[in-house]
Amino acid sequence: MHCEGPLNVYGDERRCPYNIRSMWFQFKNQQGAVVEIKYLLNKTVTVVGMGINEKKLSVFTGKTIAGKTIFEDLNNMYCRSKLVIKTDVEALLENVNWEIFHQHRVAFYDDFREEFKNLAKLIGFEIVEVDR
Repeated sequence: MHCEGPLNVYGDERRCPYNIRSMWFQFKNQQGAVVEIKYLLNKTVTVVGMGINEKKLSVFTGKTIAGKTIFEDLNNMYCRSKLVIKTDVEALLENVNWEIFHQHRVAFYDDFREEFKNLAKLIGFEIVEVDR
């Protein structure tokens, strides 16, 4: 849920508010239009990553927060749409494996930790709870 993402984060008719803005540009004369999604705040999310070759699935949960609580001008930095999550950062930094899971994850609104643990078991993957 950065750069791009769904307006209907629950997969139904409910929509997040959004603005259409110019893209944040890194290089001179490279702009266009992009949707800036205002993700729902104070909601539980589950973030999942997969290491296909290693047969591992990473999972952590947290609560969505306003990005400007961390960076005052976050809305004007890099991607326009950003999902900011409060979680156990110390555990996350200690347990995350960038080589296996890289930097891209998928976020789901609601707590699906147990469902992903069950999925990992069903497909023969090791579950890595990076926030614990």
